[in-house]
Amino acid sequence: MTNPDEAKRPRQILIALSVLIVLAGTFFLGGALEKTNHQNDHNEEEVVSVDNHANEPAQKYQVKDGEKTPTLLVSLKKDSKAGYNVKLTTTDFTFTPESVGTGTSSANEGHAHIYVNDKKVGRMYSASYYLSDLKQGDRVVVNLTTNNHEDIQDGDIVIATERVAE
Repeated sequence: MTNPDEAKRPRQILIALSVLIVLAGTFFLGGALEKTNHQNDHNEEEVVSVDNHANEPAQKYQVKDGEKTPTLLVSLKKDSKAGYNVKLTTTDFTFTPESVGTGTSSANEGHAHIYVNDKKVGRMYSASYYLSDLKQGDRVVVNLTTNNHEDIQDGDIVIATERVAE
């Protein structure tokens, strides 16, 4: 009998590699990296940096002994009027917008970064987000990050999920 976690591992590896390739490509190509706009209204804030260190590759946070590995499921549904609604379901993870940038890192709290077609479009400080300009076929990747914007990973696997707009 196959362990369900083993069956998910190839997909998780593929997603992790995809995210790393995107981040590395953006870093090496120089991209149009700009400083993050730190608005706190969270509805449609404009965030265009790949990470909080615009000229460095994304930092990683390795799940430590004694910490539970968070899980992430992403639902992407067409809105009844326009755009798409993104809904996250997590386990062992708490959104803590009040602690962003405080110097405290943990695998079990922080926020999420959301990318559309390899471009970071925002931060998620809760489980819901609205994408107004998403089109059918666009790729959406969401990854969990610590309060210090470090991508959370367990071993070689970044805690991230990809969906394609239908």
